[in-house]
Amino acid sequence: MFATFPRLEFEDRCGVIRGLAGCSLIGRQEFFERLQQVQQRLQELPELSTVAELYDTDTRFRHYCDRCLILNGLDPDWLTMSMLEEMLFVRVVEGETRPGLLTELNQPPKSSKPTDEPATLHEILASLATHEKSLGDALKLASDLNLPANDLLEILTARSELEKSADPEYRKKKQQKAWQEKALADLTGGMPNG
Repeated sequence: MFATFPRLEFEDRCGVIRGLAGCSLIGRQEFFERLQQVQQRLQELPELSTVAELYDTDTRFRHYCDRCLILNGLDPDWLTMSMLEEMLFVRVVEGETRPGLLTELNQPPKSSKPTDEPATLHEILASLATHEKSLGDALKLASDLNLPANDLLEILTARSELEKSADPEYRKKKQQKAWQEKALADLTGGMPNG
C-alpha cells in the first residue's frame, strides 16, 4: 500500500516543476523558530517597508528566510521574491487571509472530528443564516421542518457541498489536481521527491 501526504507543487523561476512535502520531523521545530525570527526581524526594522528591501539589505533576515526554505527542501535560487513572500508570509486567497504556503504545509491537519460540545443556538442560527442568506429565512426553515437545528445545519452543509461539486469550474479544478498528482507519480515512479 502506498500512502499519500499533503504536498506543495509549484513551477520555479526557471519553469521546472518542484514538489515538496514540508520539513523533516527534526527540521520542523527549527522551521517554526526561524519563521518567528523572520517575523521579529520585520518588526525590529520598520524603516524598511518591503520584504524585498529587508531581504536585500539585512543579512540576518536573509539568513532566516533562506534557512526556512532550505529546511523545506527548497533552494533559494529556485524562487523569485514574490514566490518567497507566498511561501513564508501571510497572503490573501479569495478574500481570505491565510498563512504562508510553507506554514500551512508544516502545520498538522486540523481534526475534522466534531467537538463533544454541541453548538450554541447563536452559532447554529448564524450558520443557518449564511446558508439561507438571511436570519429570517433560517428561522422559518428551522420551524417549518421541525428538525433539531444541528440536523438542519448538517443537511444544509451537505447541500452546499453538492452544489459546489456540481459547479463545472470546481470539477475542472478537481480533475486538474488529480491529473497533476498522477503526472507527478508517473514522473517519480510513485516515490516522493526529496
